[in-house]
Amino acid sequence: TLKYIINNNVIDIMSLLKCLTKKIGTKYSSPREFFGYKRKPQEFVIKEVSEEKQRVVLQFESGTNIPLGYWRFNHVINLLVKKKGEFVRIGSKIDPEKESSIESSLYWHAIENELSAARLRTAPFVCDLLVLCGYAEYGYKEGKRGRSVQAIKATEKLLPH
Repeated sequence: TLKYIINNNVIDIMSLLKCLTKKIGTKYSSPREFFGYKRKPQEFVIKEVSEEKQRVVLQFESGTNIPLGYWRFNHVINLLVKKKGEFVRIGSKIDPEKESSIESSLYWHAIENELSAARLRTAPFVCDLLVLCGYAEYGYKEGKRGRSVQAIKATEKLLPH
């Protein structure tokens, strides 16, 4: 199951899985529309939430399926909780080997733990699902060069009280 750890306390967040399971089969627009893209992100459907396979599968309007291992959610949630409500750069369009972001953190975690699909860019999709279920929200933070970059932060629903 999905769990995250704060100060050595394991907190079960089965409610995220329940939220995603309730949304299976419904078409969604990406919450990243918040950023006002010139080219709109593809709509998607949550096709599967599998406890057995430890993954969530998204299907995009193009027909492409993207499996998102539960470990990706665990990792992003841990990262957001550790930042205590501060915005964290998503970083899906940067080189994960050179920049600090959620995407790079997922990349290095996959490499270090010999997990499959390390190069698969999944941060935006994991973040979208956290936003859809109310665990996070999108916004901006200042990047290295002083300009605003796309970011995400945990909501009160995710942060311990």
